[in-house]
Amino acid sequence: MTTNYQRPPLPTLFRHPPRPAPQAGDPDDVHYVLEITCVDTTGKPVSGVELSLINNNNGTPSSRYSDGNGYCNHGVTGRPDDLVTFQSNGWKLVAATGQPSIGPQYLYLPVGDHVTLQVSLDSFKQGLRPTPPAARGPLPPFATPINYRTTMPWEPPTADRNFMRGDAWGVEMPGAPQIPGTGRKYERIFSWFSDRYSPAFQDEYWAKQASFQYTHGKLSLADSLGKIDNGPNSPPGAGRTIDQFIETCHLVKKYLPWCQVILGSKYFLDFEGRIANCAHNMTGQQWADWAGPLLEQLIAAKAIDECIAGWEWNLWNTPGKDSIDAYKFIGTTCHAAGISSWQHMAPHYTSWQANDDDRGRFGWFDDLAGYLDGINYQTAGPSWSPQMMQARFVDTLWLFGERGNDFLFRMDEDYAFFLWDADEWTGQVDDAVDANGTPILTTLPTTPEYANQRSYIGCCTVDDVKHGSALVWGYMNGARRPDGSRL
Repeated sequence: MTTNYQRPPLPTLFRHPPRPAPQAGDPDDVHYVLEITCVDTTGKPVSGVELSLINNNNGTPSSRYSDGNGYCNHGVTGRPDDLVTFQSNGWKLVAATGQPSIGPQYLYLPVGDHVTLQVSLDSFKQGLRPTPPAARGPLPPFATPINYRTTMPWEPPTADRNFMRGDAWGVEMPGAPQIPGTGRKYERIFSWFSDRYSPAFQDEYWAKQASFQYTHGKLSLADSLGKIDNGPNSPPGAGRTIDQFIETCHLVKKYLPWCQVILGSKYFLDFEGRIANCAHNMTGQQWADWAGPLLEQLIAAKAIDECIAGWEWNLWNTPGKDSIDAYKFIGTTCHAAGISSWQHMAPHYTSWQANDDDRGRFGWFDDLAGYLDGINYQTAGPSWSPQMMQARFVDTLWLFGERGNDFLFRMDEDYAFFLWDADEWTGQVDDAVDANGTPILTTLPTTPEYANQRSYIGCCTVDDVKHGSALVWGYMNGARRPDGSRL
């Protein structure tokens, strides 16, 4: 029996039809009662479950325990436009006395009536908020010459956690407020910055992710917990607590099946004494000391499905044994809890073995077999042509295929930060030069539409060197098929 509570779909929450929104002259004080039955996944009543009810506008939390029949009730007195939070062990439902303003996370409480709510003991992976798929237009025409693959070599699984579908950089929210750390194109939301916006905005954002039929939401623990005043040449953190971060993870998992959490970052090493500090070039034991307690809390709260030890690992960690020991600890901890473990490196890097390791990158994967599930790969963005990008992917795909696919390859960052400041990029593609050796500059679009197209092209890659079976297992810069349908 778990201790995380998941409400059933919205229609089962109502005994009475909603009444109109509160009007001027309505009574100042009204009384609401919730009747709650707690059952396990088989429908058997569960006693001793603590449930808390809080009037968000006034009053203090009130707790009740379910009896031998799994039953308890809560009463609350307040104004007709009050919000009420009902929660238990990480599960939370916000109830509004007026009309729902953001849809199904609000439960309407008719004045003077009872609302029956059956709460099941279940995982946050179940009971996603139903979100109708958005109709999406076709992708832009492919850039010429088309000297790269444009046909998917397989039909990706629809419900396999290993196939990543997400967009951490390019989901646009018109009218979004600008917040510290974002660029000129601030309506293109960084998914791991989502907790810096209002609760209503966060719901709208993750609902839009779900409408695009994405499955993975990317969050960054270091960015969320990091210092707001993070010094010069560093992005600001959000200054949140681990409990607040867990709430964000749970929100993601209300809309998307899987929450991917990156633990560390080269930018955030000081967490103001709220947790042990991270550092550059830690040993495996130091990584265990820092990441272990955080992972324990994330796992206990059922807040994490995938773990990446750190952003751009090779830019701030020691190559060789220290890195391998860190990944072994994190992989062991995660796998014991049913969580997958991945790596993320700077553009084009796939390993971080010791300089004197004669085995090269082959040794890196030998040492981490069984501890890592694969790579969340970062490209060099538009400075690689589609042909170059696919060739770079193949350089790792053939190795993974020869190994028997014990590691998986995903296309994570591509256009990424190129989306933040402009709709175009001008630079050197594939190191092109003219007859005099002068760099040839090319201007390319860097909009979400083209980012989606690039991800589609990336997912079309196959091993055309050794003709192995390794494939690209998804994307995190948004994607869809050329006709606009889900990839």
